[in-house]
Amino acid sequence: MSKDALIALGGGLISALLYLAIHLGSPGAVILAYFALFFALLPLFLVGLGQGLAALLLAAAAAVVLAGAAGGFNIALRFALGIAVPAALLVRFALLSRRTPEGGTEWYPPGLLICWLTGYGAAVFAVSVLMTSGSQGGLEGMVRGVIAQALEGYKIDAGGPGPSAMAELVAAYLPALVIALWLNMVAVNATLAQGLLTRLGRNLRPAPRLAAFEVPGWMAIPVVIAVLLWLMGGAGTPGFIGRNLTWVFVVPYFLMGLAVVHALSRRWSARSLMLVVFYLVLVLFVWAAFLVAALGFIEQWTGLRRRFAGPGNGQEEEQ
Repeated sequence: MSKDALIALGGGLISALLYLAIHLGSPGAVILAYFALFFALLPLFLVGLGQGLAALLLAAAAAVVLAGAAGGFNIALRFALGIAVPAALLVRFALLSRRTPEGGTEWYPPGLLICWLTGYGAAVFAVSVLMTSGSQGGLEGMVRGVIAQALEGYKIDAGGPGPSAMAELVAAYLPALVIALWLNMVAVNATLAQGLLTRLGRNLRPAPRLAAFEVPGWMAIPVVIAVLLWLMGGAGTPGFIGRNLTWVFVVPYFLMGLAVVHALSRRWSARSLMLVVFYLVLVLFVWAAFLVAALGFIEQWTGLRRRFAGPGNGQEEEQ
């Protein structure tokens, strides 16, 4: 067996072990287990972005087999849908390139990569809605029941919402929140892998520049459709679907808002410190993420970066 194949298999096994930590670890180590889960994608991206799609598929297959052997079919299926397939999807498109008329290389835009991943997340949500359509309350009712059961036994402040009301509020948005966090987790791991590979000189494509991140104009169409479904669907299942799809489809604009901040930050003094403060605010205050997403929408129609941060073509140069 070749060295590259051994590295791919090792990456797959490490990915599976990181993923299994949350399912098979001890309850006392739950924080470390979630930390491990967050980085379960990193080994696969290191393999895929460093060796190519074939190596990634080998790593992913090994990881799925190990996850199934250790945790059973359901664990293997979750790993495949949440880790292996998105890693393969992103690497497949990330390594696409074409020659330009000037003789350079144009790589697949990172904004389109995120749109593909967003579409995949929306498709998983849609399939989940269909699979639970025969149960009481559908997907929303199932999520509400799980949350209400989890809240039993916890003290609720006097005068505050009861467990049922709190479960109903959280269930209305939980699928979108989970998918949005997952999309950002994929993006962070891919970025970390690309950065490490670039430092080691093992990257197959140049590192994309966040400041040049662009969302294609057609992405506004699913956002508008989801908003209309939300407004017209009311409190029923159509409204639940539209509400959650709206927040899922907003994720690319959130990332473009981050790109705007990075582009504008070139003019800041103490830029590194200011960016650290900015990301701390994002972590501590949820409402800040909505402002960043709104900034992404504004950028698409006004071109703030071109006006205030100088021109950028959005493409990596060939290395």
